[in-house]
Amino acid sequence: MTIAVGMLCEDGIVLGADRLVTLEDGHKYEEQKIFPIDGGDWKAVLTYAGDPGFAKEVHQRLSTRLNRGIKVDCREIRNALEKILTSLGREYGDVGSSLLVAGHANQEQAQLWKFDGRSVHKAYGFNCVGVGDSSLIRYLSELCISPR
Repeated sequence: MTIAVGMLCEDGIVLGADRLVTLEDGHKYEEQKIFPIDGGDWKAVLTYAGDPGFAKEVHQRLSTRLNRGIKVDCREIRNALEKILTSLGREYGDVGSSLLVAGHANQEQAQLWKFDGRSVHKAYGFNCVGVGDSSLIRYLSELCISPR
């Protein structure tokens, strides 16, 4: 199972993920699980837990939608993400994958969003996907980072 973390820090966002993919038949291989989109004066980065195909599809569609020559800000990144996830069927229930998406545009503070398989939420502090929202993870996160 993929484990990905996102930390909203005072001067930016840190995303991290493991590299191991395990198929249903037990076959394992390594691949990149952090996908950047560089629009020059704006950037978006996503990582995931769950289906790699789902994450790659969201990344490809987000890149295509945001690179249309329009002015991109953090609100536009989140709106595009919402529309893409809706078109991929999330309105029918949990899609079985989770995402952490960071966005930054010039003159704006970076933002972090968490998609839990059903809806997109603005994220604060330390966030983890792929390992559940256990009390141990919350306890360890409080030891790892301090709020502003």
